[in-house]
Amino acid sequence: MRLVRDNRIDLLALQEYTPQAQADLRQAGLDALLPYQVGDSEPLAVGSALYARVPLTGGTTPVAPGGFVEASATLQLPGAAPVAVRSVHTCALYTSDHQQCWRQGLDRQPRTTPDGPHRLLLGDFNATLDHPPLRRLIDGGYRDAADAVGSGLQPTWPTDRLPVPVITLDHILADTRIGVRAVSAHPVLRTDHRALTATLTLPHTASS
Repeated sequence: MRLVRDNRIDLLALQEYTPQAQADLRQAGLDALLPYQVGDSEPLAVGSALYARVPLTGGTTPVAPGGFVEASATLQLPGAAPVAVRSVHTCALYTSDHQQCWRQGLDRQPRTTPDGPHRLLLGDFNATLDHPPLRRLIDGGYRDAADAVGSGLQPTWPTDRLPVPVITLDHILADTRIGVRAVSAHPVLRTDHRALTATLTLPHTASS
């Protein structure tokens, strides 16, 4: 809640979104700050959600390989082109048995086209910029927001087992038509991932 307030967040993407998390966030006042929501809270940490300060339309909650919900919608900021957004969560590479699920989760993410909608993919990709499936996804019309501002190696995980996180598994992938001004990582209590915040510049609509 402090990160949302202090950074004047317009769009928040959450993964591992449980019914308890939904209830706790509502009690803390998140619904008042970000009243537009698309999500599916699920036990066993497979849910996800999008919260926004401005309208979200066309909301869906597709289930990715591995059973993770990936809340998706279109964000409409005043004067800006609409942006298709998704809260991403792929399988983790715990064992070799998870490789196919992990690869499919990345390969099935939407690509961008010059004439298609502007897109943002945000969340836990369980992949670093060294992994070929993530690089293929980025080559499909994206750029890693942190990498674009020179901090692509800023680690995000784990935060609960070592003095500092050592791997960058969490990413904000922005359509190449979207400007990136700043990206930062923040610790969050009782989670093993850092939260990412980004300041982005969206294209204007044709009439604005």
